[in-house]
Amino acid sequence: MLFPEKWRKPDFGRRAMSIMNSLKKRKKAAVFDIVNTLLVVLITAITAYPLYFCVIASLSDPVEVAAGHTLFGIQGFCRFVKHLLQ
Repeated sequence: MLFPEKWRKPDFGRRAMSIMNSLKKRKKAAVFDIVNTLLVVLITAITAYPLYFCVIASLSDPVEVAAGHTLFGIQGFCRFVKHLLQ
């Protein structure tokens, strides 16, 4: 040690920089979490929609499916489903 402990000045600059760096890391982590969540939701939607469409097309009238009217919901039940519901 070059100087005795009582001669050293407290270093407030390091503490402030440490706090600022931790805040920057928190902001970066928050941005990463938001972007990551959006990507996961997008990939899940892209993967799940064809499965959902298969179920909708199975329950819909084949004529409506061929015409392209069944994108998000059932358009007229097919005869088999009508028979099951009676």
